[in-house]
Amino acid sequence: ICTVAEPYIKEGAAYSGNANYMIAVRYNEASEDQKKSAHFTWGDTGRYSHLLILEDYAYPAATTAPAKFALPVEDPEKTKDYLEWTLPGAPEAFLRKEALAVGDKIVYGKHVPVEVQEQIKEYLARQNFTCFISLVIPGQGHGRPIGILNIETNHNKILHASEETQNELGKMLH
Repeated sequence: ICTVAEPYIKEGAAYSGNANYMIAVRYNEASEDQKKSAHFTWGDTGRYSHLLILEDYAYPAATTAPAKFALPVEDPEKTKDYLEWTLPGAPEAFLRKEALAVGDKIVYGKHVPVEVQEQIKEYLARQNFTCFISLVIPGQGHGRPIGILNIETNHNKILHASEETQNELGKMLH
């Protein structure tokens, strides 16, 4: 996927990027280890519908991400204004069922605590990418995606990719 994404991202300089995929696991079916690997959680965790569990990287040696890493997904049936509680990136893309690009100017929902926003900022500062796009891995029949593919890069061209380009990348997952 990194090779296929390169023409959409490259800006004349050498391409540096990576990709990972996260599998959606229903929160109430997640193991204790999976729940313990969840980052950026707060408050009543009973409001989560899923965990997005990091499964693998295209180039594992090139990442600084923890070996065990998961992100919580809000449950739209339990939280009325769930998008205001949703973490940016993979969790938001999962709930919206559409690609989402994230760069240095992250927009948070009004209910994401400042402490969590700071944790995310610190986490991203330690990574070897500056922006990423989260693409939905569609599911069959049940309406929810089965996971997310994240493409990471230091080239901000991905942030300005047209919806058409994002959809082209997303079609590779169908």
